[in-house]
Amino acid sequence: MKVDYIRLFEYIIAKLTEVVMPIYEYNCPFCREKFEKLQRRADEQPACPRCGKPAKRSVSVFAGATDTAGSGCAGSAGSGFG
Repeated sequence: MKVDYIRLFEYIIAKLTEVVMPIYEYNCPFCREKFEKLQRRADEQPACPRCGKPAKRSVSVFAGATDTAGSGCAGSAGSGFG
């Protein structure tokens, strides 16, 4: 049986994108509320939970700081365990 690895890969990626929903950080330019929202598409603009006006996505900082000791992905600065 011949396996079409490209189609298999495309199928797996399509299934993963159905279940993976990142958390985006937002802040409201009107009332300055900061919040996170779990959503499927990055281009959706959610309403602020405090005032209901459109919020803007802010730049998030990933907690995976480099560890100079080489003991893992996140050093004590980003992991909360150090």
